[in-house]
Order: sequence, then C-alpha cells, then structure tokens
Amino acid sequence: MTWDYPLWLISSISLPMIIILHLLVRRRRTIRVPSLVLWERLLENERRSLSFRRLLADALLLLQLLAAALLVLAMASPRSSGGTGRITGPTVLVLDVSAGMSAVEEDGRSRIDDALDNAADMVKSKSSGAEVLILTAGSETRPVSDFVSSRKTLLSTLETIRATDEPGDPRGALKAAESLAAARPGGKVIFFTDGGFDDVPAPGPMTEVVGIGETAENIGLTVFSIRARSNGGLELLFSVENFGTESRDVRMKVLLDGASFYEEELVMDMSERVSRTISWLDTSASLVEVSLTTDGEDRLQSDNEAVAVLVPRGRVRTALITPGNWFLETLLSAHPGISLDVFYGLENWKENKGPWDLIVADRLFPPRDPGGAVLAIYPFVGTEPPLPLRQIGVTGESDPVSWDSGHPVTRDVDFSRVSVRSAARMEVSGGARSLVESSAGPMVLAGETEQRRWTALSFDILDSSLPLRPAFPLMVAGAVSWLVPGDMDGIADIRRTGDEWRPYPERSGEVWEIFAPDGRSFQGEGDDTAAVGSLDRTGVWAAWSGGQKTEIGVNLLNAEESNLSPRWFAVVSETEAAERDEKAVPETFVHPNRTRPMTVWLLVLAFSALLAEWGLQGRQWGNS
Repeated sequence: MTWDYPLWLISSISLPMIIILHLLVRRRRTIRVPSLVLWERLLENERRSLSFRRLLADALLLLQLLAAALLVLAMASPRSSGGTGRITGPTVLVLDVSAGMSAVEEDGRSRIDDALDNAADMVKSKSSGAEVLILTAGSETRPVSDFVSSRKTLLSTLETIRATDEPGDPRGALKAAESLAAARPGGKVIFFTDGGFDDVPAPGPMTEVVGIGETAENIGLTVFSIRARSNGGLELLFSVENFGTESRDVRMKVLLDGASFYEEELVMDMSERVSRTISWLDTSASLVEVSLTTDGEDRLQSDNEAVAVLVPRGRVRTALITPGNWFLETLLSAHPGISLDVFYGLENWKENKGPWDLIVADRLFPPRDPGGAVLAIYPFVGTEPPLPLRQIGVTGESDPVSWDSGHPVTRDVDFSRVSVRSAARMEVSGGARSLVESSAGPMVLAGETEQRRWTALSFDILDSSLPLRPAFPLMVAGAVSWLVPGDMDGIADIRRTGDEWRPYPERSGEVWEIFAPDGRSFQGEGDDTAAVGSLDRTGVWAAWSGGQKTEIGVNLLNAEESNLSPRWFAVVSETEAAERDEKAVPETFVHPNRTRPMTVWLLVLAFSALLAEWGLQGRQWGNS
C-alpha cells in the first residue's frame, strides 16, 4: 500500500475523539412522577429490549468509526501495492528512444507516447520516498535526471523526452542501467521498449521489461550508396524492403536537386527486398534524394526517405608539389571534387597556406611533413615522404604484368597498354599493398597508417606512356576518392543516424554553428570543437564556420529498426493471443498495472456507512 498524501493520516486522531464523545453522551434523564404504577409495563418492555438497544448503540458507534476511518484513508489517497511496474525503492527507468519507438500504432499514438504514459503512471503511484533515475536509450544511453524522489520533477523530465531516429543499443542500455541500480540497496530497472532487436541477452533478475507496441506494417530503405562510374558520371544503388505481413503497392522516386529523375511503381510481397541501380552523367547536381510512398499502412516515416549531399567542388583541398608536370596539373585542376594549389619546386612551397586534405608529391616532398593523405610519385630528389617505402635503386624498362582490379585506386583500370622506361626499385615494409606489379617489382602501392592513407607510384609518369592512356585519369580519380573518402567512394557525404560528425577541426577564435533538420542549432566559438556527438535526426545537416558551409545527408538505413515486430523475446502466436483475448506480443514482456487511486471507492464506502448509520439512528428515534 502506498499513499499520495500520507500526512492526512494524522487526521486519524478523530477516531478516539468519536469514542470519547460517545461515552460522554447522556443516556438517561431523571423525571419526577407521582407514581410508578403507570410505568411498570414500560419498564418491563425496557428490560426485554435492553440487549437489542445496546447492540444498536454499538452498531451506530462502529458505523461512525468506520465512516471516519474511510474518510481519513480517502484524504491520504492510498494506492494498491503489489504486481509489476511498482516503484517502492531505488529505480532506474530506461526509455527506449530508438527509431522504432516513433512508429504510430492503430490508435494514432506513437510508441514513445505510450511508453511515457506508462512511465508517468508508475511515477505517480510510486512510494513517496522512492528515488528514481531516468535514462534514454538510443545509439547511446544518456541520463536525463539524477536519482530524485519528487514526482513533479520526474514528470517534468518525462515531458521533455522524444524519440530519435537513432538505432537502438539495448545491450549497452541494460548494462548501464543495471550497474546504476546495483549501486543502491534494493535497486531495480524498468525498461520500456518495443523489443525490435535481435540477439540481445535476457535482462537480469533486477530488470522488468515493459513491452510497447506490436507487429506493424512497414516498408523502408535499407541500402543507399553513391559511387563514381568508371566511364564517367555517378551511380546510385538503393534497396527497399517490405517488413510487413501483406503485399504492398510501393512508389519509388529519385530526385536530383529537387527535380524528379526516376519513378517506379511496383508490388512488393511480404518480406521481399528490391534493389535498383540508377546512373546519370551530369555531375553538377548537389543533392540526391530517394523517397517511398504506399497506399497501405506504413507505421514508420523516418526510413521512407534517404538523402545524400554530393561533395561540392573545392571540398578536397589539394597541394601539388612538382618540378613541372602539365599532365598531372591539368588532370587535377579538372577534377570536380578538388581545390588545387600548385607549388613549382620546394623554393615556392608555402606551408602556411594549408592545411590540405591531400598532398600530391611529384618527386618532391617538403622537409617538414604537412600532414594529410599523400599521393607520392617516385623517384624523389632529397626528402622522401614518411611512408613505409624506401627507394634503393633504379630498374630498367618494365611494363605492368598484373594489377589488382578490386582496390578502389585501380578498380576498372586497364594497364595492359602502359609502358614504363624506368622506375625506382622499392624496399617495402609493413602495411603496404602492391596494386600493380611488373617483372622488376611493384609499380603502384597503397597503404594506411595511423596518420594517413597513401598511394605511391614507383615511376615518373613523364617517363611512361601512362598520361596518354585512359588508365591515367581513372587511376587518379580512384586514388583521390580512396585517399580522401566521403562515403565508400568519396562521392557524397552520407552518414547514418547515431554517427558522430565533426565538420571542422578545432578552430581558435572562429565562430561555428550547426543546424539540425528539425530546426535545432548548436553554436560555439574560441577553442570549442565543432561537433555533433550523435546525429539523431534524418535529413540534411548543415554547418557554418568562417563563411564556409558544409552539408551532409543523414539516413536511418537500419533494417533492424525498420522491422517493427517485437523480436527480443519469443512472440505469442496469433492463435494463443486470440485464446487469451490479447494482442500478439512477446509473452515475457511485462505490461504494467496502471494503478488508480482508491479515493473514489473509499468515499463511496464512507458515504454508505453514513447512510447505514443514519438509517439505524432513525429507527432508534422511531422506537423511542
């Protein structure tokens, strides 16, 4: 038994006062009469009914005490105890705020709304001294309150919680919540979730799981990728999946800079997955969008759209250090994703013009490493780049005999007609991968260290036929895309919800501002790092600093969240659910008892006791 207003129990002092007043009531009056003859019959009747009148007097007292006690209890507002979902001691409330909790149920309410209502009911009915800590569980588990006992504070905190578009991490949420609860004697965890997860361990003995929602119809985008084509232009790959239990009419639309580019209507069977590859030659578009619509039920909206911001011209800051190479300079200048600074000789090198994303070192490298990814062209005169390579001599004429067509640098590149008159003989240490081989040794290598990605050519391109072959622009484009990636091919900034985003490095004295798709903004200046710890909304995010704008597309692309069936535990079959007259939900999910105050019932009983007392009192008066 818990009490909303336990201080009112002090009014129980009225009970002994009623007894005292009852004892002080004068039972008889003394009347002088001339004779007792006329009263003999009355006294005889009085003796016969004495036991009944005493019993009636005791019943009136008991009814008065009962009515008073019920009124005292009603003012203290008791609630029934026992059952699941009861908060009687230190408790950690965990609310799943992953993307699936945004799904809308048949009654038009979202799953997170139902979870918050259940949590609010538990807070209202908790024991007066019980302390509660509230966590939200998306891609990360975040505390939104300390351990507090104030119902008002906890309810205000619950009102601020909203579902995100992040994927869930129930394993991490359970670990964090159970460790917090275990630190307090008698602590427990109550986890509100839709159970839309696979391969999650069962909760510990201190954890109660409150199931929210049921299996629902939904379609969603699960794959979205853009890459450069070997023959020019761009290529979009996307996949759509039907996670419902019925066939669906689905309309797919691709937009370039808001203009419709591709549309298709199709019927998708239950659990069917459809993939499409769309290509175009015009690389001037800056925004690519895919959207889905359906005439049937579609409970989750955050997986119906995907967006990519194509890397704008000038995004990859590149420094070319060369004694002179018209072919290389012309090719890099024409690259749509490069902003190029050319330095002819080390005497013209200006380190303070950096930083650069990519250093193209054509036989020359500065004495001081400028950082950034490196495309190195051997042989070097003087300082060599800090790569796991060392030139130990020179080879004579040698042509490529084999190459790796699976690596992004050499993908779809044909070296069969490339000839080389001389190349540096290389000593290769750990982490280097040979992409093109000749009979004399490696000709193109690539690798990655803790500091950078790098690609190296063991020969001077001016001493080969490479600049005259189609392999040259394809290899350079592949190298730039791999060395400074945006997505898997360096074409677009595509992120997933839950990822971290650092659009700018730490910039002293400069103001930066980041805008989320839902209108929120983050500002900072001085030595603050411009960063978003978790991208929690799908759509286009934008950042400004020093007059420079950067945008990225953020998408869900998570089949586990798009599948709205509760899979954490075994699901009750529809037949069993019909027999139990309940929804098909995981049988091990705990649904909370929505306890209600007992005040109304106590007032009804008190009123009934007063009516009974009034009736008995009237009968007594009628018999007197």
